[in-house]
Amino acid sequence: MASVSLDTMLTNLSETFPSLIRLVTATSYVIGIGLAWNAIYKLKQYGEMRTMMSANTDLRGPIVLIIVAVALLYLPSTLITMRTTAFGTENPLAYNFETGSPWDDFVAVIILFVQLVGLVAFIRGWLLLVRVGTQGAQPGTTTKAIVHIIGGIFAINVDATAKLVAETLGIDLGFAFGS
Repeated sequence: MASVSLDTMLTNLSETFPSLIRLVTATSYVIGIGLAWNAIYKLKQYGEMRTMMSANTDLRGPIVLIIVAVALLYLPSTLITMRTTAFGTENPLAYNFETGSPWDDFVAVIILFVQLVGLVAFIRGWLLLVRVGTQGAQPGTTTKAIVHIIGGIFAINVDATAKLVAETLGIDLGFAFGS
């Protein structure tokens, strides 16, 4: 069996992250389509219940489903809007690493991993919002969803988040991202 170096492993790992990010994005599209279909069905039920004068009608669920479905179907635009709102930039992927450090490849892989986890957390936050529109939702579901969405944005833009924390606390990170 041939031995594999750390450089080879890091290179192979960093090459798989773009495909994983595309897979997560495609999954969000499929979930968004399913939620939109579910919202339309619930709106149909709401209309039928209103014609029968039922007192159990609630429009909150379908409205939340529509909002979440739109956010997931337009995931890239949603991310750009939220990143621009939070950090003033829409592209967190344009990092310029310092050269000469033996840890450059390792830091790049860690950044891609954190961005992938952030994307999953962002999508999970929107899916948690779906529970808010249902009856019997647990207390704190809205807060948990908002924390996932905001935390996902911070993780997706890990460079600006690290700079923000470092400048706020007045510490030196020991390494530099970008300019």
